[in-house]
Amino acid sequence: MTQAIRDEIARQGAADRVHTTRTRCNGRCDDACVTIVYPEGHWFRHTTPESGREMVKAYLEGYIPSHPCLTHHFSGDRFIRVAPPFD
Repeated sequence: MTQAIRDEIARQGAADRVHTTRTRCNGRCDDACVTIVYPEGHWFRHTTPESGREMVKAYLEGYIPSHPCLTHHFSGDRFIRVAPPFD
């Protein structure tokens, strides 16, 4: 998944302005958030290579995707849940 996102960033010619970092848990392990977009503070989970590519395109086109994988928005000092928890 990480590589699909990085490949799409390169394909879109944005490698000079978009940075990716692969990490372990970012503090929301129970929610399985695996993709985080900053500075927006959007957290996604259960993403696939295809949904990762879609997210890259959406953000580069200047809009926030209304995506079923979007779970949280970090606002200031707290998380706001934007999707119900998955089973």
